[in-house]
Amino acid sequence: VHSWIFSAACKLKPHVSEQTAFDLISAHSAGCGRRTDQREIWDAIHNASNNKLGASLATPKWPKVNNEQVEAITVNGGGLADLWEASPMRFEDNVPKTELLIDLLFPGNPLLCVGHAIKRFETKPREAWRGKLTDMQFVVPSPMSSDRGITQRGKPSARTKDNTGPR
Repeated sequence: VHSWIFSAACKLKPHVSEQTAFDLISAHSAGCGRRTDQREIWDAIHNASNNKLGASLATPKWPKVNNEQVEAITVNGGGLADLWEASPMRFEDNVPKTELLIDLLFPGNPLLCVGHAIKRFETKPREAWRGKLTDMQFVVPSPMSSDRGITQRGKPSARTKDNTGPR
């Protein structure tokens, strides 16, 4: 849906005003299977204005699938039991191991950006999250460099590229 919104904004750009583009995209994305917020549509319209005619969208970060390699791995590779046997850790029960795994992935007390939902998040030291992570849905996969940064839209936020530490 996100790519479709941007594509629609690019196609509408030469023909209609930004407000008309917003109205059309809003109307045609309603009932798409997920909620689209106004900011996502406005961002696409503004980004389309910065996109040069004929410029392609960013190339995917993932390489093209090599079906021959996939076939070789699935034929000769191990199954779920082999993966289980190769694991250095054994979890014999269904008790969440969130705290243990976060401690292993983020040793010390780094700043972690964690959220209940994609738009409800905070950045705090790891110890401030202790005992609360099992209920969270999102964790930025890198420690943060500060508790707040500046978004690409120029606004302060706890989750930005600006305050994401090295991977």
